[in-house]
Amino acid sequence: MPFAVGDFVREKGFITRLIGVINRPASYLEGALGFRAGRLKQGWMLLALKEAVAPEEFAFAGYSQSSGGETVARTPSGAELRTRIDAVARAESTDADARLGTGYGLLKRQVADSFALSGPERIVKVVPHMPHMSAMPPDEQYPPGAGLPQWVLLKPKLFVVAAVVGSGEQHAGGGGGDFPVSAFWVDPALAKTV
Repeated sequence: MPFAVGDFVREKGFITRLIGVINRPASYLEGALGFRAGRLKQGWMLLALKEAVAPEEFAFAGYSQSSGGETVARTPSGAELRTRIDAVARAESTDADARLGTGYGLLKRQVADSFALSGPERIVKVVPHMPHMSAMPPDEQYPPGAGLPQWVLLKPKLFVVAAVVGSGEQHAGGGGGDFPVSAFWVDPALAKTV
């Protein structure tokens, strides 16, 4: 996937906020986001969301310590029951909530409205250069992270490649004005971004 800074791409899947990934080494990001150790070693791309997300276009995934956006409960027999966090949130909403526009529906609208397209709270996606390994079990490939907020885009949305981070490098911010990432973190010339 050889993209350059400034390219536009359509992506879906896990997203988070810029403030949690800015100026962090790959090893920190792996632990924070829930990638197995070494997954970002070859480098990664930072994609910045460029269009609004409607409530029906994302699912709640809790925080990154909830691997795969799932929560685990034990049944009385001791068996593990894995459930999507979005399904738990939806189940806690009542029929009255649905009629009144409160509960799950209201929460989805509020969160969708909070998805910033600029500044430190903007929505971003970290894409490793190392591809997904289908032969590796999901729990090994995506262990629980350290607790960054995360959501799942259910439909491909438009992103701009804000940074291409090489092996051993970290994204230090950069850009400004109409560029994808705000400039107040560091000199853009040092950040290797638009």
